[in-house]
Amino acid sequence: RAVWHPEESDVFFRRVPVFYVRDVEGARPERAVSSNDLISVPDDFDPCGRFLLYSLESGNDVDLWVLELESGVERPWLDEPYPERDGKFSPNGGWVAYGSTESGSSEIHVRSFPTGDERFVISGGGGRTPIWRHDGSELFYYSTDSEITAVPVTWTDGRPVFGRPASLFRVILRSGDHSFDVFPDGERFLLNRIVTETDERSLVFVHGWQRELESR
Repeated sequence: RAVWHPEESDVFFRRVPVFYVRDVEGARPERAVSSNDLISVPDDFDPCGRFLLYSLESGNDVDLWVLELESGVERPWLDEPYPERDGKFSPNGGWVAYGSTESGSSEIHVRSFPTGDERFVISGGGGRTPIWRHDGSELFYYSTDSEITAVPVTWTDGRPVFGRPASLFRVILRSGDHSFDVFPDGERFLLNRIVTETDERSLVFVHGWQRELESR
């Protein structure tokens, strides 16, 4: 699992049991940036590149933690009695979309950052893998009906107002988080699909083809 730093100069990734960072030009050796020895998955950076949001698994629970790069301090952001995972910062950095099973099934929530005192439930029939459009005008997620779903977003004084979810298209993705991404323009998607159809081709050997040509 890899996450780009907003400056696109470094990639952060998990190599059990800690996070590592590697610069894309290879001028510096990779180094560990986390000391947490539990199962953790990097999710996203805030737009300024100060905070790395990641999902920390402990037994049957999953919580959202924050790693502050400058100080190296790691702390829980959402530590509740039900799993929260796959957090994504809004383009203005003031909100985080994530998946939560608070209702008994996975739904998409949006919460203010860093306080967490304001919250919206976005999906109504199940969803995972939230992703913001680059300009913040839409929030996408993968529904339990195997549909890429879009939610229109308008902003007032940095606060989001969410419209009704609408299905864009149906596609079978691999299980787990991080199964799709959206281009900055919001018009194209990168999909980690499960391909069921096969390309059946036969390899045919022709014996005595020279005699066939001579007979013509």
